[in-house]
Amino acid sequence: MTADQPLRLADHLAQRTATIVGNVVTRIRSEVDFYRSLPDETVNGDVRRIVRRNFEMVVRVIATGAAPTPAELAELEESARDRADEQVPLGAVLDAYQIGAREWLRIVNGLDGGGGAFAEGTLAEIGDRVFRWLRSATGAVIAGYDVDNGIGAPDPRPGHVELLDALLAGDDHTAAADRFHLTVADQYWAVAVTVDPSSDETDDGVSHTVAAARKARRLRRQLDGIGRGEALYSVTACGGVALVPLRSRPATTEADEFGELKGRLEQLAQRMGVRTTCAVDLVRTEEIPSVIPQLQDLVAIARRKSTHRPVVRFDDLAVEFQLSRPTRATRLNAARLDPIADDPVLWRTLETYLDSECNSTSTAESLHVHPNTVQYRLRKISDLTGLNLSRPVDVLTALGAVLAANDRRRVADEDPAR
Repeated sequence: MTADQPLRLADHLAQRTATIVGNVVTRIRSEVDFYRSLPDETVNGDVRRIVRRNFEMVVRVIATGAAPTPAELAELEESARDRADEQVPLGAVLDAYQIGAREWLRIVNGLDGGGGAFAEGTLAEIGDRVFRWLRSATGAVIAGYDVDNGIGAPDPRPGHVELLDALLAGDDHTAAADRFHLTVADQYWAVAVTVDPSSDETDDGVSHTVAAARKARRLRRQLDGIGRGEALYSVTACGGVALVPLRSRPATTEADEFGELKGRLEQLAQRMGVRTTCAVDLVRTEEIPSVIPQLQDLVAIARRKSTHRPVVRFDDLAVEFQLSRPTRATRLNAARLDPIADDPVLWRTLETYLDSECNSTSTAESLHVHPNTVQYRLRKISDLTGLNLSRPVDVLTALGAVLAANDRRRVADEDPAR
């Protein structure tokens, strides 16, 4: 830099974007306590992305002297809204912005070299421009948290929750539909979905609240895409239920419609990054209250199968579903397997054998053991329980007992008092 050719600060900073952004992200994570608990996915994804966008804004503001545009600020506000959903403290987010401003001003001061001026203006003028960005950016963050109103951000899908609640309860849904100008379909694909925990949700070193909120938001976005913005859903990080309107297209059959939906649901696992299981049925509006609980039972059965299917319908697990229905005999049926209840090897062998359509060879392949080992274990199961697994009636009894016992274990896990 010479007196005749002052440094073009904006160009110099832009050329070092990756390094500068990386340094700011590192400083934020080391100096702000809450950011140290964020999942790596969040830091390397959303945090790095928004730091980069802010830095690009700063460079543009330095170069032009113009304040951040409404579109730029809307992006910051949306990012802040996501952080609010994840229960990231507002103070932590504002601290992160302050660290970015401080780091960028430190770099500018280091480039001054005592000359006091850059191509874009004096050091004082550059400082004013950086603070112009900071004032606008923090205002957008506060708007995203909606601190002034003391309420959450406006519902991006007004009326969807009210309409879904009415449909699930079997109440008169026309009032909610009319009030929010929503259309109620004649038929819906009813979907019950479960989502396995991610590593972030079980890692003691990260914020489980943030990890779960990010996962739930990702699931909502996927369901929005599947339903083309018209799906009704109630979900958490663990899953939930959804109603996807049936698309009445000419020259298409129910099988065609289901094939397309199944393909989209099978992609959920890839998009979510963990295993997902969906149970699906085509229902009329009046059937929704009775079918949704059955789909939740069906997806629980599918999730416990040794051979995973990402998408199931009732005809895929008809026998298992029927045998899982609670009756007065359910508890007695489950007790048939008490002699092997505490033997995980025999229990797993029996479950896999039943899932493999009573094929010893397939069972051995699934368990990675020799077929003779499977036969030995099956004989031991028969000796202990009195069930002859070569007789169809005893196979059905065993299948019903496994389902009843698994359901009893699930209830005990959810409510130890029971």
